[in-house]
Amino acid sequence: MTYAFDQYLWQPDGNPHHGIGVFFGFGASDGNPNPIKYSLLGGLGGKGVVPGRPDDTFGVAFARTQVSGAFLPFLRQQLNLGLQKEDALEMYYNIAVTPWLSVTADLQVVNPALKRATNEVGQLARVDTAVIAGARTRIRF
Repeated sequence: MTYAFDQYLWQPDGNPHHGIGVFFGFGASDGNPNPIKYSLLGGLGGKGVVPGRPDDTFGVAFARTQVSGAFLPFLRQQLNLGLQKEDALEMYYNIAVTPWLSVTADLQVVNPALKRATNEVGQLARVDTAVIAGARTRIRF
């Protein structure tokens, strides 16, 4: 089962293509044989609300993924791998340089579901929260 929506809460000058709004998505399964029991995400996004930047977009979102208890139960319990839930926070700003070129700055903070993994010498080691900064360029032909 899945459900999703997005809705502008404010639109400057009633423009249907610009504004600030919220979005939400949820999905669930019985968790067997699926590795994911449920996932949800929600956030705030906008387009064209910065003065002089009508095609720029931005967003802030939170996501959670719950791993099914039927997924690798032996390994989860015996090796303390975690595999319970994963949380992520993402923030981005997309600059529309031209109608065909955009540049995006992105920051993600991920608390992974996998809490232990093999290191470079083959031993189980702790997996920490990751902070990922990135940039993208998109060219449309």
